[in-house]
Amino acid sequence: MRKHVFFAAALAAFAAPAFAQDSVTLYGLIDEGFNYTNNVNVNGVGKANYQLASGYAQGSRWG
Repeated sequence: MRKHVFFAAALAAFAAPAFAQDSVTLYGLIDEGFNYTNNVNVNGVGKANYQLASGYAQGSRWG
């Protein structure tokens, strides 16, 4: 029993208080793009396609 009390007292003596930050700063890079593909032939058959794309130049990342 004495060991438990000693251990608890030693732990309390070395415990440090925790402080939270009052602000957070985010930084990073967003790489987004827009693709347009036209599959219409000379006879007017086919369709155009639009889509969002990412990661062509560099991958998106933040920290």
